[in-house]
Amino acid sequence: MGTVDRLTHDQWSRMVAINLMGPIHVIETFVPAMVAAGRGGHLVNVSSAAGLVALPWHAAYSASKYGLRGLSEVLRFDLARHRIGVSVVVPGAVRTPLVNTVEIVGVDRDDPQVKRWVDRFTGHAISPERAAEKILAGVAKNRYLIYTSPDIRALYAFKRLAWWPYSVAMRQVNAIFTRAMRPGPSQR
Repeated sequence: MGTVDRLTHDQWSRMVAINLMGPIHVIETFVPAMVAAGRGGHLVNVSSAAGLVALPWHAAYSASKYGLRGLSEVLRFDLARHRIGVSVVVPGAVRTPLVNTVEIVGVDRDDPQVKRWVDRFTGHAISPERAAEKILAGVAKNRYLIYTSPDIRALYAFKRLAWWPYSVAMRQVNAIFTRAMRPGPSQR
């Protein structure tokens, strides 16, 4: 993650390889056998809140996660005739070590404002077990979008129903991250 001008081609490629091509490899491996078996089933892809809303500085990540959501939507219709359901999980904060390992290119993670945003994000994180319960409940109801927390559902509704305030809020978040940006090579 980071500003577009600081992301390298390798960073873009890695993000797409993991977040979009990874699930595609799973689909290529398992879905043909599921169709051939004729017993139905369910495919669950894990996207992200960044696959629903355009979080600042998440261009590569959002591209991969929006792509996975689009793929899942197509498969939901394509596989319905085979009685194969398709869900896409759009988790918010889940209490795992992953949050602390995410690199945001060009952002000083030690900046007090960035730390506050990360703490706010992790402060309302749910346990992996709770996320799993939400996913299983969503699959049992054949839901297309499975939210693990109500804040992401609310944020997505806010985006769709109140575009102008949403865009103002996203610009404000972007400004906070921009203030925390380390100088680039040309700015030193």
